[in-house]
Amino acid sequence: LNTVPEVDLCVCGEGDETIIDIAKNKNADLKDIPGIAYRGERNRPIKNISRKRILKIDNIPRPDWSDIPLEKYFSQQNSWCPNIKEHRHISVIATRGCPYQCTFCSSPSMWTTRFSVRTPQNLMNEILYHVEKNKITGFDMSDLTAILKRDWIFEFTDLLIESGLKLSWTLPQGTRTEQFDRPLIKQLKRANLRYTTYCPESGSNRIVKRIKKKVNLKKMLKSMRIAKQEGLVVKTGFIIGFPFEKRIDVYKTLIFQIRCAFVGVDDSIIHFYCPYPGSEIFNQLYAENKISYDDNYYKSLINMMDLTKIDNYCEHINKYELGLYRIIGMATFYIVSYLTRPMRIIRTLRVFVVNDNPISLLELRLVSGLKLFKKIRAKDG
Repeated sequence: LNTVPEVDLCVCGEGDETIIDIAKNKNADLKDIPGIAYRGERNRPIKNISRKRILKIDNIPRPDWSDIPLEKYFSQQNSWCPNIKEHRHISVIATRGCPYQCTFCSSPSMWTTRFSVRTPQNLMNEILYHVEKNKITGFDMSDLTAILKRDWIFEFTDLLIESGLKLSWTLPQGTRTEQFDRPLIKQLKRANLRYTTYCPESGSNRIVKRIKKKVNLKKMLKSMRIAKQEGLVVKTGFIIGFPFEKRIDVYKTLIFQIRCAFVGVDDSIIHFYCPYPGSEIFNQLYAENKISYDDNYYKSLINMMDLTKIDNYCEHINKYELGLYRIIGMATFYIVSYLTRPMRIIRTLRVFVVNDNPISLLELRLVSGLKLFKKIRAKDG
């Protein structure tokens, strides 16, 4: 509202009920609607009191996909979703919010720290609806933190198993290890979970503590090993370039990434730190005048994976050095991964020779690159 004159009103936080109040009371005094910020007299921004979180999220109507051209998305899923042969996956969300307060994440300011969960049957009903209506063959649980309540995930996976549908499903957003032990992983495998992602964020305990991640790196590595032993595809995600990060912290992250390769992790990605609005670190950088709301900042939000455009907020390491660490880390991970498991070389060759399904992100990128090369060549020829 301060910087973009075209914007008249913002919905803050959970918007399901707020947007309805706005639609129903468009001529009412905006000061009576909680959960919004708007322009008052002389265009002065005003923020109303926050709206209370929805307590019974089972009562929220399921998303309406009727105007979305799902068939176009289904036909393109093999271009971004490895390890899924049946390309009719749809995203579902079982929870809202996250009880943790990671300093790089904007969830606490968006959702507060209240963690709400739908009943397993309510989620299952939505999945069954999509099976009948959209002929899906699987789903992706796109929750911030999907598995926190052990009894809940056992009840939900029991419903999946009892349905007999054999739907493939994934946990792409990141898994914590509080509940992720062998009995649970075995249950997830029986329910046809295909792959999961672990996000330690850093291999340095100092950084993990500083960003309030609240994970145990040793336990997480053990959980990854068990997941691989039980036949899951496992991926990891890291972040380098936090404002307070030092070289020794980055080195520890690269070493931990190599340890992930040794336990069998299939994919590992290093992101550059990106300051999300509303996160604790962002607020600190903004207060120190190290960030300003301008076009360059907004463009930087999409540069996390672009090797040619690195927006660096780290006080101790320049952006070129960070870029080098990222290349070294990911290259070393895949080299170790293939050397310690030579069968993966054969698996990757099968992707090209017999058009087998890509398992890892690396294989997916190689296949995409080859398709692009053929397309350019055909066009030039």
